[in-house]
Amino acid sequence: MKKIFLNMYLKKNLGDDLFLNVISKRYPNIGFYTNTPAKEIKCFHLKNIHGRSFISRIINKILPSTKNIRKYDASVVLGGSMFIENNLTKNELKENIEKKYNTSSPLFILGANFGPYKNNYYNDLHKELFSNANDVCFREKYSAELFKDLKNVRVAPDIIFGLDAKKYEIKAEKKIIISVINLENRKELSKYQKSYESKILELAGYYADQNYEVVLMSFCKAEGDEIAINRILEKAKSENIKLFYYCGNINEALNEIASSEIIIGTRFHSVVLGLVFGKKVLPIIYSKKTTNMLNDINYKGKTISIADMEKLDVKNVENYLYNYGKTDKLSAGSKQHFAKLDESLKEDK
Repeated sequence: MKKIFLNMYLKKNLGDDLFLNVISKRYPNIGFYTNTPAKEIKCFHLKNIHGRSFISRIINKILPSTKNIRKYDASVVLGGSMFIENNLTKNELKENIEKKYNTSSPLFILGANFGPYKNNYYNDLHKELFSNANDVCFREKYSAELFKDLKNVRVAPDIIFGLDAKKYEIKAEKKIIISVINLENRKELSKYQKSYESKILELAGYYADQNYEVVLMSFCKAEGDEIAINRILEKAKSENIKLFYYCGNINEALNEIASSEIIIGTRFHSVVLGLVFGKKVLPIIYSKKTTNMLNDINYKGKTISIADMEKLDVKNVENYLYNYGKTDKLSAGSKQHFAKLDESLKEDK
């Protein structure tokens, strides 16, 4: 069995956990190895996904990551926001890239967007990394354009557009899902925290008064979604407002979304899943990655930015809801992320 090192964000985030499910089921005869503790991987019940033991993680901290990666047949970087600039200096960033990635064996970068970034050296150092990869397939045209002179750079719709929605019971119950994020620790967005949460509360109350079942949904506990929801619930008056905390229960989360009528989504993948399941959607924009994705798919509906949330008149929110229609072409296109990896592994699907 071939072994692949999997570089992912695995902190019980619904979007990233869906990526993990996709690659596991696409390549059932490949062993995937992550730096995530083995006990945390067990909850996914995926036989070909492996985590690190406690001793292995200690060794990994002592030795550069690339020394550990070299024992694998290839490495795959899989995820959305995998290349966001931090506060590292140029030398620190260069050292970090050298430790984190290994280009001496096949490297595949799939499903990501690039940025946001401010310093040109961040772009330049990653361009060098990408140029040495076997394949780089971004999920948005904006990121691909940044590296358009690299012949190994491609673009395809987000991987989750390839989700087989037919496996779930799609209904249109009188239910609305509102995906909430925590702005408290997001430097450029924290100033909008109170107005954002106040408007979410107002939206929840409005639909509760219309006898909708309102579900405030957390996609990632580690990033504070639950904290924000708890603050909102403390002020809620209606008993029709409920909560759903994702904690690795993927099928339960997807069934919750599949049975709803409306998705008001802040999380990137709450919007994607709303489109996949054919729901009426209102995207709340907190990052350009959502805007870029919607532009790429020629989305005709309205959106609202977090900065403008306080201007939203909830009584007119129906004018913002939009049903995109069929996503068959996006589904087919999303599978192109794996085209080069398929060739490399020569896996028979």
